[in-house]
Amino acid sequence: MSDQGSVNGAAQTKRMLMERRRREFRTRLPECLCGNCLSVVFAEEESCLECESKRQDSGWPALRDFPDPWLGKVIDGRYLIVKQLGQGSSAAVYRAESLSISRQFAVKIISTGQGRNSEHVVERLNREVEALGRLRNPHIISFYEVLELPGFFVAALMDFIDGLTLEALVHARGFLSVARACTLLRQIANGLYEAHQAGMIHRDLKPENIMVERLPAGDDFVYVLDFGIVQFDNQAGVNMTHGFIGTPLYASPEQAGAGSVDHRSDIYSLGAVLFFMLTGRPPFVSNNVYEVLKMQVRTPAPRLSDVSPEKHFPEELEDLVRRMLAKSPGDRPTDLSRVIDELDHLALINQFEAQLQESSGMHATVPAQLSRSSQPFDPSNPFRPSQSSDIGPETGGHELSEPSVRSTNLGRPPASPAPESEFERGQHDSAATIIGIAAREGGHPKRESIPTPREPVETPLFVRQITPTQGQPLRPLPARITYAVEPLASAVSTAVAASNPGPEAPPVDSSKTLGACSQTPLFALLEPDSRTLRIFGELSAAPRTVTLAQGLEVRALALTPSHVVLGHDDGTLSQCALDGSGCEQLFQDVRQVAISAVGSDAHGRIIVAGSRSGRLYMRAAQRAQSDWTRLRSGEPVQCVALSAGGESLAVARDSTQIEIYQMATPRAPALTFDVDAAVTAMAISPDNYLLAAALENNTVVLFQVLTGKAVMTIDHKDRRLLGLYFSAMSTPMAFFEQDGRAAVEDLQEIAARSRAN
Repeated sequence: MSDQGSVNGAAQTKRMLMERRRREFRTRLPECLCGNCLSVVFAEEESCLECESKRQDSGWPALRDFPDPWLGKVIDGRYLIVKQLGQGSSAAVYRAESLSISRQFAVKIISTGQGRNSEHVVERLNREVEALGRLRNPHIISFYEVLELPGFFVAALMDFIDGLTLEALVHARGFLSVARACTLLRQIANGLYEAHQAGMIHRDLKPENIMVERLPAGDDFVYVLDFGIVQFDNQAGVNMTHGFIGTPLYASPEQAGAGSVDHRSDIYSLGAVLFFMLTGRPPFVSNNVYEVLKMQVRTPAPRLSDVSPEKHFPEELEDLVRRMLAKSPGDRPTDLSRVIDELDHLALINQFEAQLQESSGMHATVPAQLSRSSQPFDPSNPFRPSQSSDIGPETGGHELSEPSVRSTNLGRPPASPAPESEFERGQHDSAATIIGIAAREGGHPKRESIPTPREPVETPLFVRQITPTQGQPLRPLPARITYAVEPLASAVSTAVAASNPGPEAPPVDSSKTLGACSQTPLFALLEPDSRTLRIFGELSAAPRTVTLAQGLEVRALALTPSHVVLGHDDGTLSQCALDGSGCEQLFQDVRQVAISAVGSDAHGRIIVAGSRSGRLYMRAAQRAQSDWTRLRSGEPVQCVALSAGGESLAVARDSTQIEIYQMATPRAPALTFDVDAAVTAMAISPDNYLLAAALENNTVVLFQVLTGKAVMTIDHKDRRLLGLYFSAMSTPMAFFEQDGRAAVEDLQEIAARSRAN
């Protein structure tokens, strides 16, 4: 018998054993599990049908001793949970066997928590199932129902796909060939296009949410998963399409900027997925989430050939990726039918060259109106590069001992060896036919001859791919990407960022010293028993001094380009000119309770003061010197921060909450969110995107201003923080007291050192 016959025979035997065990599940439940693959087994079984592990002499581990609450249990009286596929912080994915029909399902079980959050999760899942029920596209995973389980859990029942996540597939290979990547992309775009036509936006497209199944004939078939954060265009009353939801590595600029999104956001994310398939990495990489989000918003995407110079990419493909990754939604393809159209056009170019090669027996040149690429193609396949091309099929071989399955956290590349394919063909009993583009008779192919996306379009044929050899390592990714800091801020940081500041750094005489800083940068130090304020443009330079009025204890201070604003213990607010020309009182709290926080915009046009009485006061530029507006009362105010342009205000109170106000409508906060400890200092970036908050637990947390979402936490150890500011390039900076002297340091450098240690 041939090797292929042996493989098919073994697969058939395994299917028979699995079916017999499935029938047995209807009469009794398993009591043990395989410790290797986390699937259920009967105590008397000699080996695991899933991974073929042998039973130990001591027997299989008992399910009752395993901490998973669902494995081996029957949910809703119909589905037996037989294997854990993946585990996340609040959800787990399992394979389930139906006890009424011979069929497997995937079940996502989610902890909903208690109260309103529980209702929100159930509502969101029901919305997902309802949304997907409207679609009939084979490339969108099918959901069937939502089951409410005891103990604040809910389960979503969906098709089980016996395949690999796209992330695992690419990690196993390093990258995909152009032919295979374009074929997979076309299937993904086909499914998403129907969702977009129905008014749905995915918003979390990433390789982990795309499954690739190997069909019996050896072809790939793609499924798009996890529409759990799907939104509808013009949806009201459930959840706005504002705020960051998604995965930073594949988020669109409008997602990263917490703006409104539409279907073009998915087009950007799909472009990033294509980039990942072709190069083995997303367009922007960094260990710093904040840096990735900044690059998504500001940095042009690199060319494919810049990231993988050893490969050749058709210029038409480079151009398509560039436009899909455009920062402005208006510069991207208008919809995915355009992307499908261009992929088909690429296939026709390849086919045209292949036809000429067949007819003439020599290398042909593609007409300029069709292609700018001079890459040769294999005439045996219109969508496959020739073996001589450096984008041809990969060679070598690992085999996966077991096909990976879709889960909430599958990011590991498969590890064990197997034949020439990433999939074991004998394990698949699904079937589909992928039809190649038929060769056209004579003439040059024209772009307008391509069928419209709304008509049936044939899928280009592709070839089986082979994993790299064991000796071919993956290219390392850069550890981090650092943004350049403005020259002045860089000079300050360089002068004082060492672990032991030099002797020229100004001394800090007391643990009660007040500090302040501004984006200029400008620094101020005030000793509690002194009436002399020291002002530094650079900490290594001699300070300017400002003499304060006697008898007023200072509780808070803020710097403007021309003044220092002071909050006093008796509830008064004053300001002193930095040129020493004098001080003046601005106002006094009606209850004469201490002013505990003051803030100003970059130009000193807007001043905000917070009192221990809980009141907020504001004076705008167009107001008279004595005309102050009371914004809101609440818990005692700890600190405030204004954006450079005065658009946003952050207020921290004793309740360990931060309030965000939009100054166009400042009467009520636009957003309120909790923090882990009391806030001691805050600053807002010049682009009004990030809020840095220093907490009493010796950390600085970066939040998105529009959403309150934490994007980075930095532990600054035992250094006492005097103030925070952002450079003109939006780099978060900290003003410290360190070893009795003042110091300034880039918070990203602190985070990098912490990771290195």
